[in-house]
Amino acid sequence: AKPFTNAKTYCGFWSIESVEGSSTPKEFEETYGMKRGYRPQPHLVPKLEDLLSALHPDILVMQTGNNLLSLFRDGRTVLPTRDGPILRSLIKPFLSEALRYPSTLKKIYWVASPISGRVTKQVQDFVVEQVRLVAADKATVIDSRQLVSYPYRHVAPDREHFFGAQMDEWADNVFKIISQDLESHPLNSAPPLTSSSPETDMSANQSQQRGEGELTVLGTLVFKSQPLPINNLLPYRESLVAYIYDVQEVLKGSYSDKQILVMHPAHIDLQTQSLDKYEIGNKYELHLRELAGTEWSTVKSRDDSNRIDLIPYIQVEDIGRFPAQDH
Repeated sequence: AKPFTNAKTYCGFWSIESVEGSSTPKEFEETYGMKRGYRPQPHLVPKLEDLLSALHPDILVMQTGNNLLSLFRDGRTVLPTRDGPILRSLIKPFLSEALRYPSTLKKIYWVASPISGRVTKQVQDFVVEQVRLVAADKATVIDSRQLVSYPYRHVAPDREHFFGAQMDEWADNVFKIISQDLESHPLNSAPPLTSSSPETDMSANQSQQRGEGELTVLGTLVFKSQPLPINNLLPYRESLVAYIYDVQEVLKGSYSDKQILVMHPAHIDLQTQSLDKYEIGNKYELHLRELAGTEWSTVKSRDDSNRIDLIPYIQVEDIGRFPAQDH
């Protein structure tokens, strides 16, 4: 099965759909704050390919990017030669799917994240730059940081999600930009963006399915980060925590650093995962794969090691623990 086929959102869900033969749309809303202390139920996330084939839209407006910020473990260090390819591998498949023949899209607007309180301006600059690089002439990228002031008056503990009048101000400003662009470039004169042969690089996923790129080391645990508090994790449900091991011996694969950084699941479906078996000074045989390219790669994490130079790995056995979300 494809990853995230049954993915659910726990952050709230709001849909507005046109109804054939009616001037009144069908609307469904279940969000945080509908009444004091209210938390929405989980909802299946609509799949882009299903929506495009059913609705045949001219315009696609998408707002995303916050999860991409989780790739930067210390929230401030950018390593372009490493981080650039990882970001592009996450962005490109989305746009390729949107443009897959016979897509009817004539305009794509990618609304990049407003200011985040957990990463630096340099990190967000880099993410927006990579989105623009991949989008090229296929999508208009809107930098939300210019549309609403920071710090936010009503903000969640994650220092990213915000509410109230500023939320409406941000949405209104995005709508204004899109409206002005459509007035300047009418859709009736625009050709479809469709590519008859979209290029999607699946080599990384195929390599993982063949078991390539696995690394096995004998390592001594020398450092443990503390997991994120639940309040800093919400509204998300999974998190990782960074441990550092001294490499005693490479048993399989190739690895040259004296230390290795391994990300362990700290929360799954908001349940704290026991990591008691990992004790400082003990040796462990670790069967690993690079974190990039796995379903865990954009999950929130805590890394207090200051070893941003090390490529993060995850145990092979933990890759399959990412929730299927089919319950």
